[in-house]
Amino acid sequence: MDLRRTLSAVSFAALAACSSSSASKVAAGDAGTDAGPSIDKVAADAAQAYCSRLQACAPSLMMAFYGDVAGCASAFSGDVVRGYHGTGVKQTVDQIAACAAAIPQTTCSDLLARKTIAACKPAAGTLADGAACAADAQCQGSRCKVALGQTCGTCGAPAAAGAACGADNDCGDGLACISAKCVAYGDDKAACDATHPCRMDLACNAGACGAANPIGTKCTAGDVCNTPQGIVCNPQSKQCDTLASGGPGAPCGFVGGRVAQCTSSSLCLAISPTTYQGTCSKAAATGATCNLANGPTCAPGAVCVCTTTGDAGCAGTCMQRDPAACH
Repeated sequence: MDLRRTLSAVSFAALAACSSSSASKVAAGDAGTDAGPSIDKVAADAAQAYCSRLQACAPSLMMAFYGDVAGCASAFSGDVVRGYHGTGVKQTVDQIAACAAAIPQTTCSDLLARKTIAACKPAAGTLADGAACAADAQCQGSRCKVALGQTCGTCGAPAAAGAACGADNDCGDGLACISAKCVAYGDDKAACDATHPCRMDLACNAGACGAANPIGTKCTAGDVCNTPQGIVCNPQSKQCDTLASGGPGAPCGFVGGRVAQCTSSSLCLAISPTTYQGTCSKAAATGATCNLANGPTCAPGAVCVCTTTGDAGCAGTCMQRDPAACH
């Protein structure tokens, strides 16, 4: 059982999608007015709204990446403020405030399918295709394409279904990057397989998207249980079961007859090939070294920027995404 494959891969896709739709795209603005709200205030409001919605729609993803709403809001608001100062951004503080007010009405289906609500779609920026960027709102084409393991990318247009991609955010709204191609998430009753995913609030069961299985139902694969809500397939009982979790130093993998994940972007390391139990590592702070395969990963709000890759995985330094650093 590969815990990172069954949980973290799904979680990363969801969080990457949500952050792109609500962080990078919200993270834009101008100086505002003296009478209006400050960027710090609207950033905090947007962060709280997004993180509260994520907690409601996908608590296991919240736990895996941020630990709790407070940790999420802290990391998220920093992204908004840094993006606000990006070169080429035209969106205003009032527009960001309107987005923050609209986020609570976002459906879980849209949130987990990478669909951006109208109030949170940024005004086109001024940077031409190919220009260096860190946030979508800097770009004329409305998309900053950032490769995995990097904090800076280049401006362009979002890729359509069937087009090539390197990460979810290369694709347009409602699309995921699967096997290097942008693919639409399947709605209820849509056909599904390894290269045609269902919306994350659904499950692929017998080749069709449908309601994810609740606790106590039989399962043969992790994706038939309601993973975003913290329900996974227990490999021992072959039933959907509640997911356990723990922080740095806690046991993880298969613990006490249950699947256990690590919290706050940490990895489950040294997993025994016989017991499937390992230990949660401690995520590294901004500026510290990181390794996506062997740990440590980066704490919420930072990205492991690869300087070396190979059999040992991506290794580098934890850095925050900041338009000011992209030239």
